[in-house]
Amino acid sequence: MEQRSMLIGQLGRVDRQVEKARILHLVHTYGTAGMEGGVMRVVNNCDPSRFKLFLCSLTRNRGGLERIGGQVFYVEMHGKPGLDPLLLFRLVHLMREHRIHVVHSHNWGTFFYGVVAAWIAGVKVVVHGEHGKEASDLAPSPFRKRVLQRWLAARCTQLVTVTHDLKNEIVSTWGVDSSKVKVIYNGLNLSLYGQEWDLSDLRVEIGVEPGDPIVGSVGRLRPVKNFGLLLEAMVLVIKELPRTRLVLVGGGKMEESLKGLARTLGIDSKVIFLGSRADVHRLISLFDVFVLPSLYEGMSNTILEAMACSRPIVATRVGGNPELVEDGLNGYLVPPRDANALAERIITLLQNPDQARRFGRAGRDIVEKRHQLKAMVRANEEMYWTLCQRAYPALFSRPFDMVGSELRGRQNDVLLG
Repeated sequence: MEQRSMLIGQLGRVDRQVEKARILHLVHTYGTAGMEGGVMRVVNNCDPSRFKLFLCSLTRNRGGLERIGGQVFYVEMHGKPGLDPLLLFRLVHLMREHRIHVVHSHNWGTFFYGVVAAWIAGVKVVVHGEHGKEASDLAPSPFRKRVLQRWLAARCTQLVTVTHDLKNEIVSTWGVDSSKVKVIYNGLNLSLYGQEWDLSDLRVEIGVEPGDPIVGSVGRLRPVKNFGLLLEAMVLVIKELPRTRLVLVGGGKMEESLKGLARTLGIDSKVIFLGSRADVHRLISLFDVFVLPSLYEGMSNTILEAMACSRPIVATRVGGNPELVEDGLNGYLVPPRDANALAERIITLLQNPDQARRFGRAGRDIVEKRHQLKAMVRANEEMYWTLCQRAYPALFSRPFDMVGSELRGRQNDVLLG
């Protein structure tokens, strides 16, 4: 059987140390942003003396393979759209070949393949993570999909979400007990954010004059992000504050339609589309206000990044946003699809820079207390170790706490963002 794969780092022989837990993460398409970026941060930073990490993309990659750590085995399956039996059995082969202990699938696109392949391969621990939704997921799911979700969920050892909002929805719609669903918040390597950079060259690069207020947002240009609403709100903002510029960072299939909408609204000269960028943290530091107008969010990594850069937030009151943004403390929450409310809050922050700075400091404090990358990685490590102890007691007899000092002292504490 042909297996098209790529190895990041040296795989070497199959390790015979029984205490090293072998964790296979499944993503539909590998990338470095959003959910996939969070998965990458986990696999890069789990303790290599206790875990062997495998990352499998069922289809392809969107670039960024160089950001995968050298201790991680990465493979692409190039699966076909729809049900692909060959993909299923290639996953079974992968799991058996590398004696996987835990399969961790992420979002709907990997759910069926992860559960069924693990069952065929005899993997005893199956974890499934839900991170958010697309616009097409906001309408009620078809009956057949709901039945399949409940069937798959019943066969998982553990379910994981990134917000309590998602947990509550899964408990109510998938018919699982609350104790089976664990919430692990997203985390960031804070050393990458909030530094004092000279940003004058960056202003020149993107074409913004000194002193012009910048409203900014980051995200893939797709329907669920609802950037059209932000463009509509900017008409009102620019009417009140004519020098204001909007900077959108991120690529996607909606870029041309959004540029067309900006022309129709007569603000195209005020809107800068930057596409995908590697220096997102520096760009966010340029923004006077960070805005996310989404129809739905799980736990937004871009809001977290903006908070880490001490930026005030204006976001829609959807999904997990209220778990990040406390209205009136570190930002404002507005109703979804309400351009007037969105514009009003943006204008308020642009006209009150002292308030904006207070919001920014409060946001940074929240990230430091609740969303450190070390905490996210450790929560995943503890979960994997506990599940392995239950499923493979002869192999994983040492309590996780016994290796705590090793975790804190390892070289891997130089976290890979």
